[in-house]
Amino acid sequence: MSDNNNYSACANLRDDCCGCEVCISVCPKGVLSPARDSAGFLYPEADASKCVSCGLCARKCPVLNAEKIAAASHNIEVYAGWHTDKKTLAESSSGGFFSALSKAVFDIGGKVAGAVYSGDFRAVEFFLADNYTQTHNMRGSKYVQGKKADIYPKIKSALATSPVLFCATPCEVAALISYLGKNPDNLYTCDFLCYGTTTPFALSQTVDFLQEKYCAKISKLTMRYKRFGWYSKYIFRCEFSNGKAFEKFLGNMPLGMAFRSLKRKSCHNCKFKGDNRAADLTMADYWNIVDNREGIEYNKDGTSLVIVNTSKGAEIFSRTKNF
Repeated sequence: MSDNNNYSACANLRDDCCGCEVCISVCPKGVLSPARDSAGFLYPEADASKCVSCGLCARKCPVLNAEKIAAASHNIEVYAGWHTDKKTLAESSSGGFFSALSKAVFDIGGKVAGAVYSGDFRAVEFFLADNYTQTHNMRGSKYVQGKKADIYPKIKSALATSPVLFCATPCEVAALISYLGKNPDNLYTCDFLCYGTTTPFALSQTVDFLQEKYCAKISKLTMRYKRFGWYSKYIFRCEFSNGKAFEKFLGNMPLGMAFRSLKRKSCHNCKFKGDNRAADLTMADYWNIVDNREGIEYNKDGTSLVIVNTSKGAEIFSRTKNF
């Protein structure tokens, strides 16, 4: 029996597994379930007795099908910009492009899916927003891998009646397209220049430590607080229910050290970077623009780099306002 016709194709992927959870989501018999390794990274765990060798997990795995998922064109246009609303810009990691893009999708009757902190701030999870206000918690870099849970079927259901924007890492965008088995005309995708994600344990242990130290629950958290502007060291800031607050350079915290050095193995051999990107748009901090070598204007409070990869990306980008 071929490995591609049973669970082992996904369960044994290990080094290349990106933790997208698509195999878990599509399995009709519940063979695969999410399990954490000793470092806290999620991998599929199999109950072999349930497998009927349908091969669906392998056919939907984005890693096993990376070349089929990649966008047909890349780098059609490149832009630098920032959101014109000062509050939005301040709450964004860079120039606030995500917020401008989200508003454009809502303006055409769509919905937006992206990463938010869980209610207790100990994890990152995906959420499908029905209105622009609900996307505010999606702003800002999270740096740990989010739980996808049921986001794929929710997006599939929403696409039946409305446009959807999905903003995620390159591998997660590829995972959604692979899950759907197509790239619908009303699905807009945006990834970012990704440095890899660290273990969710780094965030949960940080939250547990700080809440014990301050004897209160965290009520707000950001890993890119702009106290000294955009072009400075990342500042981790959280506020507590007792009115106190904590700030520290992220790079000087165990969480920041984990982000720099503790990645999934698949992040060191990413299948979805460069010409293998599947997203319509790619965004990032436009760091080098500060050198102003080409005389391009920038905003010291945050400037986004936006790469338009596809004609569909160009269409939705043309609808962005306040950017």
